[in-house]
Amino acid sequence: MTPSELPWVTACVPAYRSAAFVGKTLESLEAQTHPNLRIVVSVDLSDDDTEGACRAFRGSRPIEVIAQPCRRGWVGNTNAALDRVESELFFICPHDDLVLPDYVSTLQQLLSGRADAISAYCDVQTFGKVEEIRSVTDLDGKLADRLASLVSQRREGVPWRGLTRSLVLEQGLRMRDNPHSGFHSHVAWLVELLLKGPLLHHPEALYLRHERSDEHSVVTGWLAWTAEERAAAVAESTRQCLEIAAGAPLNAADWDRVRDAILTRFRRIRPKLPPAARAEGRIRLDVEGRLRQAADKARNRS
Repeated sequence: MTPSELPWVTACVPAYRSAAFVGKTLESLEAQTHPNLRIVVSVDLSDDDTEGACRAFRGSRPIEVIAQPCRRGWVGNTNAALDRVESELFFICPHDDLVLPDYVSTLQQLLSGRADAISAYCDVQTFGKVEEIRSVTDLDGKLADRLASLVSQRREGVPWRGLTRSLVLEQGLRMRDNPHSGFHSHVAWLVELLLKGPLLHHPEALYLRHERSDEHSVVTGWLAWTAEERAAAVAESTRQCLEIAAGAPLNAADWDRVRDAILTRFRRIRPKLPPAARAEGRIRLDVEGRLRQAADKARNRS
């Protein structure tokens, strides 16, 4: 296939308070070996010159910089970039992450060989405060298998950084926000994405995720919460995942398996409440029970 015949890809870059490092992200996108790449940067309202840093970038790729007039948060800002996608394929690359030169070309080739697959992703190498390779596998089987597999793995966010067919955006898929600073909205996105088709895994770390510890990092904000705040966020994330999965075309046995896998994840990531909460065990079961009941009701309505 000649370069002109290769599909166009959009790199969606949500940016916020990143004037000091967003240039490196743009440089890594500029260095992609895939020829047909367009960059869309959505700059959330910032008190630094992130917008200026993006507009000052000089490369050969088409680039669009959108300055948001108000603070949208990381989920809304990501959606603003997704709204500008016009190409066949896209991926999300936050303002502090990097991609190796063959990231797009490798995943595009993998995806082109499977018409039924909706996305392709690779392993993720973290850098900064944590350095490790993260991997998620087994998301290309039957629907129930891939849903259960995703929520059973501890690094379930890895496939969020994949190359995806833009058909899902045309069908209305967007990130789902929540009242808890978008806590684990990427997981809800992946559950919904899996309903649309298999996700293919490339076992090589072509994506570099920056693990930051500064106060402007979304994840740092999540880690600063009290146990009660985190417990509420985990419950809401679980509710969203159950609500999405309830609409999947699953038989009764497969639904029970997927629902129970999501609730097992809830138990795994929900923090212990302070010792003063003497009814902790009862409260935990009560929340889980209400989540289960609401999910089964949603399932019956679908």
